[in-house]
Amino acid sequence: QGNEYVFVANSDNLGALVDLKILNHLIQNKNEYCMEVTPKTLADVKGGTLISYEGRVQLLEIAQVPDEHVSEFKSIEKFKIFNTNNLWVNLKAIKRLVEADALKMEIIPNPKEVDGVKV
Repeated sequence: QGNEYVFVANSDNLGALVDLKILNHLIQNKNEYCMEVTPKTLADVKGGTLISYEGRVQLLEIAQVPDEHVSEFKSIEKFKIFNTNNLWVNLKAIKRLVEADALKMEIIPNPKEVDGVKV
């Protein structure tokens, strides 16, 4: 259908909106992926942040943090960026990476309960 980018928003982010300025920036700069981030606040203790690891920028989620470092992870002084889970992805790039079997992603467990039942 000619679609080149997809915008993915976290289901609990009711304020997520498609911003055409971001889309135009991605197209003009030939960016294949974009994660919208915001300054971290004291309310943003559960989500992820960006870190530099082995020379690459990576997402670090609280579920990946060892228990002894959780309070440090929650610090807005040490980790100042919060991942909104608003993602922009170039569909051709995803197709290329999937076909090349180049996506090596870690599974991050996120246990949930509904009415006291683990799901």
